[in-house]
Amino acid sequence: MSQTDQVSYIAIGENKKDSSPNGVEQNIDTSTIDKNTEKIKLSEFGQAALAYLNKGFSVIPLRQKDKNSLVSWREFQKRLPTEDEVIDWWTKWPDANIGIVTGEISGIVILDIDGDEAFDVLQQKYGISKDELLKNPHVKTGKGYHIYFNHPKDGKLYKNFARQKEKLDFRGDGGYGVAPPSIHPDGPTYDWVLSPFEVNLQELLEGLKNFCDGVKEDDLNDSSKKLRLNDDEGVKYPDSDFEKIMEKCAFVLECVKNARTLSEPEWHSALSIALFCKNGEEKAHEISEPYDDYSFDETQMKIEKLMEFGPKTCAKIQEEHGNECCKDCPVNGLITSPIVLGYPPLKRDIPSIVIETCPDPSEREELFEQVKDLLIPFKYWVTIDGIKELRGEDEPAVLVTNQPIVITTIFEDIHDHTEKVKLLFYRLGKWKEITMNRDEMLNNKKLEKYGKQGLDVNSNNSKHLVKYLAQFESLNISRLKVKNTYSLLGWNGNKFITQNGVLTEDGFEKDSNVMFHPNFGEPSIELNVQENEEFYKVAKYVLPRLFQINDIKVVLLIIGWFFAASIAPKIREKTNKQFPILNVWGKRGAGKSTLVELLVRMVGLKDELLAISSNFTLTKAMSESNAVPAVFDEYKPSEFSDSKLNTLNQKLKLAYRGDPDSRGQQDLSVKKFHLTAPIVIIGEDHFNDQALRERSVVVTLNRRWLDENGDKAHKALFEVLEHPEFRLEDFAYGFYKYIIGYAKDRKFLSDDLELAKEIIEQPAFDNVPYRNKNNTKVLVVGIQMLRRLIKTLEIEVDISMEDVLYSVLYGLDHILVENKTSLDLSMEHMVNNLSDFIRKFTVDQNPQQAIAFDGEKLYVSYAKFTQYIEDASKSNLDLPNKKQLKQELKENEESKGYILESKKQKSISGKNWGKMIWIDWGKLKTVIDVEDIDIESVTIS
Repeated sequence: MSQTDQVSYIAIGENKKDSSPNGVEQNIDTSTIDKNTEKIKLSEFGQAALAYLNKGFSVIPLRQKDKNSLVSWREFQKRLPTEDEVIDWWTKWPDANIGIVTGEISGIVILDIDGDEAFDVLQQKYGISKDELLKNPHVKTGKGYHIYFNHPKDGKLYKNFARQKEKLDFRGDGGYGVAPPSIHPDGPTYDWVLSPFEVNLQELLEGLKNFCDGVKEDDLNDSSKKLRLNDDEGVKYPDSDFEKIMEKCAFVLECVKNARTLSEPEWHSALSIALFCKNGEEKAHEISEPYDDYSFDETQMKIEKLMEFGPKTCAKIQEEHGNECCKDCPVNGLITSPIVLGYPPLKRDIPSIVIETCPDPSEREELFEQVKDLLIPFKYWVTIDGIKELRGEDEPAVLVTNQPIVITTIFEDIHDHTEKVKLLFYRLGKWKEITMNRDEMLNNKKLEKYGKQGLDVNSNNSKHLVKYLAQFESLNISRLKVKNTYSLLGWNGNKFITQNGVLTEDGFEKDSNVMFHPNFGEPSIELNVQENEEFYKVAKYVLPRLFQINDIKVVLLIIGWFFAASIAPKIREKTNKQFPILNVWGKRGAGKSTLVELLVRMVGLKDELLAISSNFTLTKAMSESNAVPAVFDEYKPSEFSDSKLNTLNQKLKLAYRGDPDSRGQQDLSVKKFHLTAPIVIIGEDHFNDQALRERSVVVTLNRRWLDENGDKAHKALFEVLEHPEFRLEDFAYGFYKYIIGYAKDRKFLSDDLELAKEIIEQPAFDNVPYRNKNNTKVLVVGIQMLRRLIKTLEIEVDISMEDVLYSVLYGLDHILVENKTSLDLSMEHMVNNLSDFIRKFTVDQNPQQAIAFDGEKLYVSYAKFTQYIEDASKSNLDLPNKKQLKQELKENEESKGYILESKKQKSISGKNWGKMIWIDWGKLKTVIDVEDIDIESVTIS
């Protein structure tokens, strides 16, 4: 680690002493972190988390004063978080509690003791004394202690469990413990009595090993030693025993015990398990009867509806109701649904997999290679020729498919935690893969549609295949690869997601557990970044020639925007979420598409630009990235219908701030898509909508320049496209590594934004509207990123600050319309309508208290005015809708316009008029015609 990356950790047991609420000495150093010369002040919790990480513990953030994780933590059972991840977490959630993932990853296990009775049990049953236990690092909790030990690392799994009667809990593989200085939900602070920074962790006592009953991983799959981990989700469960489920599932048991006071979602979850057991409907009514308003007929109707769905999965239960009940489950993470806990034991009297019948030894070897680490469910026979279900000695086997099919990977979305699965199958002499939503795999009708992609499934065998796949998944749940999916190309924390893998400053991550997967079908944006060593050569050759292909001010604007787009999420954090649209326009032959297509290829995109087409296609493309441009060509507003143009304009305005666009689903729900992709629009016309012009960098390409410099431009273009030793696409790999390094050093962006601020404070920008100034800042940052790269690589291109200023001012030439912003124009329309508004609501006839004037300020009812404008906007498209109006009013207030307060309570003549818009009448009169406004009629004394 370089000196500038050095992090100052909390040193528990070595630095200053702070007295905890319980009077236990706790040692905390809340010094700042000196990271890349930027001082970051972390909270006490963040400093402690870094200290634990430095100790080798896998830490995760938990909700404030709570035990539930704020992040998906499955991956941190297999790897430690990075320092940057920990810093980001506790910068985002400074008061988050701290969880330490137990098990082999952190090298620890935790014994949770709730009182002296538990100590007595350990002494009597296992010969372990209290004094012996408290020699180990331990935390004082509200009722007892958390005692820390080294993980045995003896090849056994030490799973979580809880023995409520004995008041003993154990956190081992697959669990986590809450660590100091976290705060308990009931109020007390977790405090070290003896910390692992003061004494070394001790080996797990032999008596405790017997108590914990570690199990070899292979034994989990032996039905004679361990529960059959098997799940038939999506089909009938006639043999599952609800009483056995209650014995083993804390969630179901709690639902039954508290049946009278269950919430509707909890009741649904409990019934979804009971209904698929023996005598399921009877059990469902038993659970429902304690409820005060129980009705047999109404309950039966709901039961029939619930029967259309399968039993709830463990993941869904934890998502909807929290993981408090599930975290101590001994098979947490090994089964997909509580329904399997009631299965009868199965005898392993049939081989798991039969490969001897493969006629060709190479085929046998190839099949075995695909499944060697996986188990085939009981009573199934899998060969290269397909899958058979064996029914019994005297019954013929049922042919399920004519091809072998196995699940290889489970994907969990980082944001919404939905799951996908990858199926591997054999067809036409090749192994092929299909990735689908998990619920599609477990629904025979949805699974059938994959027959078009080569999977051997149809209406005759789909139910049998669903049953096989469900059993295969749960049998192998602990063996399958688990990856996180991210539906956005671009930034995820400090890493950059591409379709080829996860990029860091050092290159592609090896065996990364994160991958890109679009929300729907094939991605609209195709980012193909290939590892290569040509970046320096390409950059040094191509960048100077780009400035010969067109006018320098045009090239700088476009390249600057593309560079800035690569860190768009970082810029949005500094600019109230705003990132400008790039509108490149010019008449035929001006070179607009050529120049953009070169940049598109250099950042790793296909040069087949997107078409401006259907509503959903636009939404899909604009929501697939947060730093990779969505580039649309053929912008011809004169040829678009009003509906198409309005739809495009609305989506572009949403994309400016990365706001969500909604789309209805087949199940009548509404899904939101955040339009976060940086957008490029190319055409022979510029935006006519003034609101869009404010939200855009408008770059005009003039054919005259090409006419005068054609020979030089064509020569440079030919040299760029026809170089024999490299491709333009080879620039992308090194470019993104450079971008990641730039973003990692927070000072770069901070310095470049400061420079941009100095530029827009020059007199030349005095009359530039608020949004256009922000767009200019973004361009300056992008151009500075380019200048830094040129300097680092010692490329012979001279870009002076005069060039930068000249270029960004050129980008403003075609944005301003009589120096009025869209806010000014829309407010002008609105205020011109005020004369009608005032006639309706005079002081003498004003029961609704809509408008008043005190000689300096105009007060307008926020609710009445927004409703009035929304009604008027239906016939006047230049007016904003209610949501846009709220944003426009707020921005005018923040930019010191004529709005003094966009929404503030006002009392007039001793009466509360509610929330009003406060308007500076003097400023307003300078931009609108007020001659026909009878202001005296609403003047108050």
